[in-house]
Amino acid sequence: MSRVLTKILSHFFKYNKNMSTEHGSFSILSDIHSYYDVSMRAVESELAHSDAVIIAGDIVDGPDTKRVINYLRSLGDKVICIAGNHEWVLRNALSRHAFAGAWRDEVWARYHYKTMQSYGIEPTREWRDNATLLRESLEDNEHLAWLNHLPPYYSNDEFIVVHAGPHLKQDWNTQAAQLDEYNASDENRLAAEPSQVFFNRTCQNARDSTSR
Repeated sequence: MSRVLTKILSHFFKYNKNMSTEHGSFSILSDIHSYYDVSMRAVESELAHSDAVIIAGDIVDGPDTKRVINYLRSLGDKVICIAGNHEWVLRNALSRHAFAGAWRDEVWARYHYKTMQSYGIEPTREWRDNATLLRESLEDNEHLAWLNHLPPYYSNDEFIVVHAGPHLKQDWNTQAAQLDEYNASDENRLAAEPSQVFFNRTCQNARDSTSR
């Protein structure tokens, strides 16, 4: 069990974990937060000995968000990206849905500056205007569609990857179905703050147990 948990929770340690499976070899990175030079070197290094690199969320909200997204998109199937809490918040904040205001004004406002600046936009104190300008820029670059299509997890029959970790006492298929439902539409996603994406304390406890 500890080996499986290490696979699932590897991103908590902020370094890569390489795995060879019948589906190919994978490396897992997480929380790159759009530092282009570091992210590029890490991905290129892992691709030298892996079939694919899984980026386990928190790609955005760094100084080079635009450049990093362009780079990851250019790699095609060599990189598998899933949504972390920063992508979840950004997508909700930029939604045109009537319920987006709380996400935009109360959550996203705390950490959107670097993302906006990477698209050449200087933030103001008007969060609605900031969101409109960034949404338009993301749409022009086809980045918003890419972000909106990020799945909340990756899984095959050997391992799963989810940003903050699964509930260890709940069937994973049940959790996956719920995450898929949340991710299916803006309305569903705006109403959800899933602990598997944001923070799961049982996952932290499991990590502690594997390190003993």
